[in-house]
Amino acid sequence: MPELSDRLQHVLIENNDALKVIESKDTKDTFHYIDPPYINTNQGHYTGYTETNFRQLLELLSHIEGKFLLSSYGSEILRDFQKTQNWFWKEINLPLAASKSTGANARPRKVEILTANYPI
Repeated sequence: MPELSDRLQHVLIENNDALKVIESKDTKDTFHYIDPPYINTNQGHYTGYTETNFRQLLELLSHIEGKFLLSSYGSEILRDFQKTQNWFWKEINLPLAASKSTGANARPRKVEILTANYPI
């Protein structure tokens, strides 16, 4: 598969704590896409990610040199950081991928929040 090999030629995969990776790779030219486990949800196999972990991530993102785009659900913690750091955000209202509900209006929805330290 030459196409796949070419695509992955300059890719680096690290098995390390995400905060350490962000700190070690951050430069003014770095773009960080951050998609942590969502707090206050069923995290599946990511159990144990807490509000404290999320706050530590947001604190780190408040001080990086590069740009970031964070995917999450809304929370009071995130809103506080968005306001104090003057971050940009966009809400995306989506239907849940799988649902046992029936009927036209019964399908549950989720609101994803994209947060960035640059205009979205």
